[in-house]
Amino acid sequence: AGLRKRGKIDENIERYSAVRTLLAIDRSDVVIIMIDANEGVTEQDTKIAGYAHDNGKAMIVAVNKWDVIEKETNTMKNYKNKVLEGFNFMMYAPVEFISAKTGSRVDKLFELIGDKFDEFYCDNIGNHIFVKKCGRENAPKILIDCHFDEIGMMVSSIKEGGFLSVERIGGIDPKILQSSEVIIYGKEEIYGVFAATAPHLLTAETANKLIPIESLLIDTGYSKEELEKIVRIGTPVGFKPVYTELLGGMLAGKGFDDKACGACAVAGIDAVSSDELVGDIYFTFSTREEVGLIGGYTSAYSIDPDYALVLDVTHAYIPEMKNKKYNDCGCGVAVEVSAVTNRGLAKMAIELCKEKKIPYTIEPSPNSTGTNANKIPTVRHGIPTLLVSLPLKNMHTQNEVISLDDCAAMADFVSEFIKCEEIAEVYSR
Repeated sequence: AGLRKRGKIDENIERYSAVRTLLAIDRSDVVIIMIDANEGVTEQDTKIAGYAHDNGKAMIVAVNKWDVIEKETNTMKNYKNKVLEGFNFMMYAPVEFISAKTGSRVDKLFELIGDKFDEFYCDNIGNHIFVKKCGRENAPKILIDCHFDEIGMMVSSIKEGGFLSVERIGGIDPKILQSSEVIIYGKEEIYGVFAATAPHLLTAETANKLIPIESLLIDTGYSKEELEKIVRIGTPVGFKPVYTELLGGMLAGKGFDDKACGACAVAGIDAVSSDELVGDIYFTFSTREEVGLIGGYTSAYSIDPDYALVLDVTHAYIPEMKNKKYNDCGCGVAVEVSAVTNRGLAKMAIELCKEKKIPYTIEPSPNSTGTNANKIPTVRHGIPTLLVSLPLKNMHTQNEVISLDDCAAMADFVSEFIKCEEIAEVYSR
């Protein structure tokens, strides 16, 4: 998924994207080939799948946009046979039909890739919960929470000339939007660009005036009549995904808040065998954090863990900051010390970092963390909660920047945290 058809973009960029895809396959254990249900298996799909197959990777085929396909009796069965004909060299591969936009049947995909966990389930508000058991009865429950949602927008009106008005979902600064590229997730995905007034046309009164998001327009290139067939009020809009490797082991792109922490958590949990765990691990990709810290609260209530680790991003230092409360990218994880989290657990986390030589800094968040760590401590009878953060520049933009060294440090911390007998002894009920 993510590779575009030849001729749509510059050949050099396409070649770079293909190389990145092959490198990602080399590093992976399981490869999911995502195909567009409207297009079927393409020549490019077979080349990528063939490379993964030849390198001995476990293969899954995901047919996306299944929600837009008109269905009759045996539609899925017939389509599956057609897909396997296109991938006739890997007839063994399971085929799942999903909709990334609506979330339909995505749980089936998680079930296929969840072999690193013992259980997986999705709750009533969309939290995805993965369980890894230690194999001992009456073991403590350890919650590791990362949120899966990200900031975005929602269509509020459709205008003449193919323009859209939107309202924000989560905290978006309108200053970053003009000329930004976006994807509108309607009946089909379409690209758009936030319209921007050329500087030649600005008046002295408007040149330095911030335009509210409700007054900005997305240009789609469609007519209003064409657009109304694809988009409706409430359709989600997100930044166009573009990822760039920077020098010094840095990576820029969208959605690292908080999916990067989720990747670190999975890597850290996977590195620990079941018999090394000090308890049963409940890893949660929680939802609706950006709109009110909702998902983390509800999942913690249902799981009722002995203690919890929240992983989220924090601001990394940039020169324009007036004071250097925050640390540079590349300094390791940030252990948060706050009045709303458990100070004893934070102290033990700091000692754990020292003992295991995990790079870290201490970050004060006196009154609020702005994360699910605000809510989880108040669930039921109270849950001892620790917040450890990943430094990130340009938060809530389409080009958030993280350090891969910091990601490695966070994965290492997760591994040591879920093996730490001293913490389990103190905080197990």
